[in-house]
Amino acid sequence: HSSYGLTLGFGAEVIVEESTIANNLHGIAIGNGGGIGRATNTLFASNGESCQLQEGDDSVLDMRNNHYDDATCPQGANDSSTFNTPAFLSLLGDHGGLTPTHRPMVNSLAIDRIGAGPACLDDDVDQRLMPRQVAFKGGAAKCDIGAVELETDVIFFDQVDRL
Repeated sequence: HSSYGLTLGFGAEVIVEESTIANNLHGIAIGNGGGIGRATNTLFASNGESCQLQEGDDSVLDMRNNHYDDATCPQGANDSSTFNTPAFLSLLGDHGGLTPTHRPMVNSLAIDRIGAGPACLDDDVDQRLMPRQVAFKGGAAKCDIGAVELETDVIFFDQVDRL
């Protein structure tokens, strides 16, 4: 856990796609002279605020098709983001892959949110290098918002998850 998921300013530009930013003071904090933050298909959960934009700054947030458990981020044009909705994530843990991840729970609205197309390609993989397009809820295969694609409804992966 850290204070800030992403902090930028001084003309910096950061592009975040298909990521999970969780358990921080702020998900994205922008200030100090013209930073540009873009986030797409990203899940923001359990941050003090998902977005913090310094008052009077010429910084820009371009946020699209994300999932937020608060309402601190601006809604972008043609944006189908979900606001003020619990993310329902597992604890950070070993859910496959090389790095610890937060896995969406079966009741998360981030599941199957992105239809096939430029934002959800057949050959896309998640943070664990697992396929992105999965028909978890049935029907056509879609991608989940966030870093991890839910591929099964198995609730417990190891003894620690059972606690």
